Amino acid sequence: MRVLRGAIASILAAAALLTAAPSARADTVAITVGTLDWGVKESFRTYITGSIAHGTITTGGGAADNGDGTFRFPLAKGTYDTEQRTVLLSYTGQVRFTGHSGALDLLIANPQVAIGATGSTLYADVTSLPLDGTKPVSYPVVDLATLTLNTPDGSTWTDLPAALTAAGVPAFADFYGEGEALDPVTVTYDGPGGTPAPGSQAPVPEGGGDPGEPGEEWTPPGTVKHTSEALSPGLAGITSVDVDQRRNRVYAAGAGKVTAVPGGTSTDIPGAQHVRVDSATGDVYVLTGRTYGQEGDQSTVTLWRDGVELLALNATYAQALALDLERDRIYVIHFEAGANLGDARLSLLTRDGDAWKVAATVSRPYASSVAVAPDGTPYTGAGTKPGVVRHDPATLAGATVVEDAHQLLAFAPDGTLYAGSLFGNVTKITPSGVETFRTVLYQTSLAVNPRTGDLYASRALGSDVLVYRDGKLVEEGIPGGVARYGIAIGPDDKVYVPDNTQDRLAVLTRNQSPTIGQNPRSVTAARGEQVTFTASATGAPEPAVTWQARPSGGEWADVPGANTTTLTVRAEQDRTQYRAIFTNPAGRIATAAALLALEGGAAASQTVSAQVVAGHLTLSVAGTAATLTAANAGQSATGSLNTATVTDQRGTVAGWSLVGQVTDFTSAAGGAIAASALGWRPSTDGAAAPGPGAALGQATTLCSAATGTGTGVSACAADLTLNVPAGTRPGAYTATLTLTLS
Repeated sequence: MRVLRGAIASILAAAALLTAAPSARADTVAITVGTLDWGVKESFRTYITGSIAHGTITTGGGAADNGDGTFRFPLAKGTYDTEQRTVLLSYTGQVRFTGHSGALDLLIANPQVAIGATGSTLYADVTSLPLDGTKPVSYPVVDLATLTLNTPDGSTWTDLPAALTAAGVPAFADFYGEGEALDPVTVTYDGPGGTPAPGSQAPVPEGGGDPGEPGEEWTPPGTVKHTSEALSPGLAGITSVDVDQRRNRVYAAGAGKVTAVPGGTSTDIPGAQHVRVDSATGDVYVLTGRTYGQEGDQSTVTLWRDGVELLALNATYAQALALDLERDRIYVIHFEAGANLGDARLSLLTRDGDAWKVAATVSRPYASSVAVAPDGTPYTGAGTKPGVVRHDPATLAGATVVEDAHQLLAFAPDGTLYAGSLFGNVTKITPSGVETFRTVLYQTSLAVNPRTGDLYASRALGSDVLVYRDGKLVEEGIPGGVARYGIAIGPDDKVYVPDNTQDRLAVLTRNQSPTIGQNPRSVTAARGEQVTFTASATGAPEPAVTWQARPSGGEWADVPGANTTTLTVRAEQDRTQYRAIFTNPAGRIATAAALLALEGGAAASQTVSAQVVAGHLTLSVAGTAATLTAANAGQSATGSLNTATVTDQRGTVAGWSLVGQVTDFTSAAGGAIAASALGWRPSTDGAAAPGPGAALGQATTLCSAATGTGTGVSACAADLTLNVPAGTRPGAYTATLTLTLS
């Protein structure tokens, strides 16, 4: 009898990704203890503290100076992928470099280290002052440096060479070019470690997006950006605007009337200049009169409520109006015809039953604005010294708060007063002191968003709007207008800016760029299997999504018609990457890339052959991979063997036997399951007889034909059962099953 051996390699992927804990992915281990030691760049440290920059280096947030030029950052959290042996480590703390009397300012905070075989990266939150010195720029979770791996000592990587990335160049304020060597990085943590699996990709931190291709730029998550729309029909001569916070209804005054916007009715009020809405009742108060230098027969200064005149003042020019209706008080700045701005007066109006009266009037030279603090104290601003004056709410007796000229006033809900000057100074006034934080020329009006704390200023030069946040100018050039009598902010955070030079009302919408909520996860699948990726992001407005794919070695390209948060594809090409791009008016950001790998990788494509000797006894197998179901440790995984077909065309009745034997199952993490744990239950279709159900720890018959039988074609199949021992480590296990025909 001749022996034919067909070394048929059926890779049994015991797809039992054996579950560990319900709350965690089965292939990751949490890391909680560790440190990062890094000196950033020795020559940069020397420059900062040297005789040229005369600067300082400070640490905070938990970071510490090691005393040898390096800084130690404590670990906040981390994960280790047991299959890919990749690591993502997130640290807390910051180091700040300042010099040249504040002209140089670089802050590096919350570093993160991602380690993988095909590329490792140091990320950080960086804030730097550009060389032009305009304003600090934030770079959240920027990929600051590439790391070159060396041989690890368990879970310790010592002195990893680091080089500045293209994205790190602007974050480092353009001090150095791409590829510039930074100080080496030392990483140590408590947990599993070692060299990453060949071909493994380093994870990308949340918010970091995908490093993408050279030249790709993403908007930092949560970036606020305003868009502007101009409303003009029916708003000729608009001078003032306010919002009914209860009904979110906008009122614009000008051209002798008050108009509800948009699409509302108009009320004729001759000489209407200033409109203010009672936040509690929605009542609309209007102050009439001329603007300074205006000629004609405009009405004298009068106070109206909901189209009914309440009180006439002995004045011609109306300069400012502020309501304190919780205390039955209204404050008006006005002056007489023929007078100059130095003759401006502040009057207190109080309620007397259903009527209003003038309770007090004081001279306030050059006063141009009045605002009421949350405690009811009125303040006035003027274009000459004294610039900001606090008044007694009842007598209007004044006390200087800020000597320098500040004619614009706006209160925040916490009592912080912002004062602006036409010629540049924006000052923050609190009980603890006065802070001037920015100079921008030709500001004409201020307003504070009570929910976000953002400070808005209109600017005559360019007719635009600026936004301050935490004492910093964060946006400018927003199309707006020259709002001489106030900006209004609605309960939906829309900002209304009257432009009394172009007969229009600018409406600003506050948008927030997308923030990634869920990155798609990498998967391994059999060829032809359908897989689904899921991603999510938040933003205002809700961001649109587009999916992209990149084949191994190729470039990113949009997936046609993929515009929802889930993407379903068929696994056809090994190591294809997928990512989602989220976009709204405030910006765009990419998720981390997910990898679709085919089971067995490049080795999944095999040629099945058998040596055939005289007599044409042949063996073929329907497939090269058999996948078992997932199972917990202590349970069983099941599946089916690919059908083996024996063709006997020798013209004899010598008979034959087909036996199988399997190797032990192993995982990438070092787990093992004995070969004897795999059993089968054979079946046949044809002249052959099935072998007995048995374990495969040794050679076992799948099917056979006794002497005198077996000619023709016989199909041999088997149901497979893998009994997973209790205590088996989670992971993906594989073994090789060899079929021998004799």
